[in-house]
Parts: sequence; structure tokens; C-alpha cells
Amino acid sequence: MILELARDGAFDGPMAGIMDPRRHFIRDQAAPNHEKFDRQKVLEGLLKACEKRPVPMAKLAEVVDEVESKLSDTPDREMATSEVGELLMKKLVALDKIAYVRFASVYRDFQDVEAFLAELKDLLQKRG
Repeated sequence: MILELARDGAFDGPMAGIMDPRRHFIRDQAAPNHEKFDRQKVLEGLLKACEKRPVPMAKLAEVVDEVESKLSDTPDREMATSEVGELLMKKLVALDKIAYVRFASVYRDFQDVEAFLAELKDLLQKRG
């Protein structure tokens, strides 16, 4: 899957990402189709992870800004979706450990309690 981030709506055709150097792409080797990267969708995912946690909205917006900046800094304006997810989790763990575990449980799609506990143990080891 390739997710496309458009800074403005000026180019909307099928060749828009090639023609507009302001566009950024996130690629997923498992899925050949593409869609526009949705900043709001990423922010909503972070908000859901941070629900009822003391994480200011401004901090979450900064995290999304940093991801966008990182995309802009890549030479071909591409980044694997796995890189984006890991970057989001790295930023989130620094903000709030509970929110990180919530986000990781969805992002990593834990299939059983053992996988979830392994993630918690890893988090505790990094803390200690």
C-alpha cells in the first residue's frame, strides 16, 4: 500500500504524486494499491490511544508534525508504513507508557496474551 500525503489539493490526478514534489509517500510491501496519507486519521489513532490520559493535544499534533517532517526529509519522499508506525510508537512511548501500550496493541495486532505480555516486559526492561 502506498499512502500519499498532499500538502494542498492542487494536484489530484493519478499522476499527481509524480508531478508534485510536495507529495509524500508511505509504502507497504504487502499491498500494491495506494491511498492518500491522512494526517487526521493518524491523529485520531493517537487520540484514541491517549483517551483519558494526561497527554496534551498539542503534543500529539507535534508527533504528527514530526512524522510529516521526516517524510519530507527523505530523498524520494517515501517511507515504509512499518517505519511510520515504529516512529509513532517511539514518540508515544516518550509521552505516555499506557498510551503507547494501547497504540502498540492495535498497531502490532497482538493475537494472544503472551504477545501482549512480551511487549509489556520489553517496556519494563527499557524503563529499568
